Amino acid sequence: MELLEEVDIDINGCFAYEEFEGKESIPASMIQAISNWMGFIVPSAVLNNIVKEEDADRRDLVDLTGFMACMAKIRDYEVKNIKGILRGKQGSKGSDISGPRGSKTLLMDVSPSRAAAANLLDIFHSAGHMPEAEVLLEIREACGIAPDEDITDVCQVWRLLQTYREREGLSQEHTEEIMEVFKQHIIPGSKPEEMSMSDVGKALRSLGYVIGFDTQQTLSGLVDLNSTGLFKGTDMLKLVRLIRHEDIELMKGHFNKLKEGRGMSFIPLGMAREGLLALGCVNPDGSPAEILPKDCIQGDMDVYGFCETALRHRKEAQSLFRLNGGFSTKDLQKLRDVFDHFDEDKSGDIAKKELTTMIDHFMPDYAKNQVNKQFLISLIQEGDDDRSGSLDFLEFVRLVRRIHDFETMERITKEASAIDDTGFSAKEVKSFRDVFSDHIMDAPSVGPGKQDLHFFEVKAIDWREPSKSNLLVRAKPSNM
Repeated sequence: MELLEEVDIDINGCFAYEEFEGKESIPASMIQAISNWMGFIVPSAVLNNIVKEEDADRRDLVDLTGFMACMAKIRDYEVKNIKGILRGKQGSKGSDISGPRGSKTLLMDVSPSRAAAANLLDIFHSAGHMPEAEVLLEIREACGIAPDEDITDVCQVWRLLQTYREREGLSQEHTEEIMEVFKQHIIPGSKPEEMSMSDVGKALRSLGYVIGFDTQQTLSGLVDLNSTGLFKGTDMLKLVRLIRHEDIELMKGHFNKLKEGRGMSFIPLGMAREGLLALGCVNPDGSPAEILPKDCIQGDMDVYGFCETALRHRKEAQSLFRLNGGFSTKDLQKLRDVFDHFDEDKSGDIAKKELTTMIDHFMPDYAKNQVNKQFLISLIQEGDDDRSGSLDFLEFVRLVRRIHDFETMERITKEASAIDDTGFSAKEVKSFRDVFSDHIMDAPSVGPGKQDLHFFEVKAIDWREPSKSNLLVRAKPSNM
């Protein structure tokens, strides 16, 4: 099959969600979101130029023909990139370095299968992906390419990348885990089977992913391009892929800051350990994540080894997070401290009187509001598994998780209502969220767990910046 035919099938298949249904055009700015949705890795500058070429009159609109032209140019960019990668590797044969990791792996183990694995990993790294070794083996098998076969053909690389995108870059095992969790949250009777976006946070925690509310909403919006508020199983797979990609970009950003001014693509291990600590890749004893010999190149570390170390630690942390009822080790220790503080008689249980004291102190909104208080009582009764009238630590942890899930659902419902009332588009909502996130960190009144901006903090935002002034014009009431 010709490469062009293969790529065109990939493009035509991407519009299963029928974005153009009943429309003549879509915002040109959505091309970026659709490219992310499909799993392409294209530099922003390249993508912006592609969109500008098709949106010549700057109306921020493209019709179906323009959209297909954009996708074809994205395809052409990736094909050109693949050809360049393969030429570079062929030109470096016989040298010590034949890819991003320098192919030092080949010097340690020259078996054909290991050499082929290192070669393919280099290709994917050069194309902007950070795959797990297990995933590369699985897509090789799916494409009928033997483990010891070296990859030298553009069509081979394209088929592998296409299969990688179709599987959202996830292993078969992890895909099955995600689909199992998805099934637990399916709306009864929904056809096709779907889950509510309000349950996405719970599903992610069940899988061991720890992300903030705003990040969850932003990435969910990149998956739910039509703003239906519903997720299919394939949408959950996309969301997990985007979470992983966002985390990798964060890791790369940390690494690039560490190597600034060094004039080299490597950093010493001591500096790498500092970066891992800054990323939160910390062992229970406070030490940074373990760096393995395979992560290093001649005693130093490049960006790929740094990311692989951090990703390995993230995977270990996810397993622990799942065991801890959806809390990190650090959060669990904080809960233990709270529990021990209010367990005045040190019985290992928080009795009714102790529970009342704790609610008055930590949950005043529930204590003062009769409706909220009644709801909290029902949650406590549900969590009291042995009907003892008191809560042991595990029951207490589950209670806190239920309260957190309830409050998250309330935030999602409140946000959806506000979006519906104002009529803002998904793109505008994302822009407002970005402005909010930037300023919540810089706000002078910021404190632990701060989730609100005071009115004077909103007034202090410089709305004259082009990206913000456009939002302000759109938000201005018609009677002003």
